[in-house]
Amino acid sequence: MLRKTPLPAEQRASLVVNQTIDLSTFPDPYAMEAIGNCLSPFVEDGARLVFSTTAPPMVGDLIALYLRSDLIRPGEMPVIVKRLVSRIPHFCTFPYTPKRGDDCVPVLTCASTNPRQRIHISAAKLMAVHKCIGVLEDGGILPIPVTMLAMTPIPASEGRAHA
Repeated sequence: MLRKTPLPAEQRASLVVNQTIDLSTFPDPYAMEAIGNCLSPFVEDGARLVFSTTAPPMVGDLIALYLRSDLIRPGEMPVIVKRLVSRIPHFCTFPYTPKRGDDCVPVLTCASTNPRQRIHISAAKLMAVHKCIGVLEDGGILPIPVTMLAMTPIPASEGRAHA
């Protein structure tokens, strides 16, 4: 049996960079291939992750963060997958639009493991946030390993803002 040799992560990423995504066409659930190793060793490059458009994300969940297309810089991915560190405020729906008179915008705090860091993303920069509900394997959808959800907390001092 012949097996396809997967493209390196950089080549696969170049296929989706600067793409316009129409979230209204996504089924629930849907699968997406992980590109890169920012969540290694818990999520490996090439893993097929399954996301729900309707399941509410909770602290500790893996989430897909869909960036607003008008804010994506050349060469930037339109979606990133991270672990949610802070609770999403109950009043925050996506795409988030500040109300008149608001003097602050909610910020989502997420984490990666490689490099180990926290990432702070303004809700105003996001079109959608989808919860990862499992990994797609040949036998079906497997739940996210408990070891991923129990990752060692990342100190706030290791954070950075997502530009």
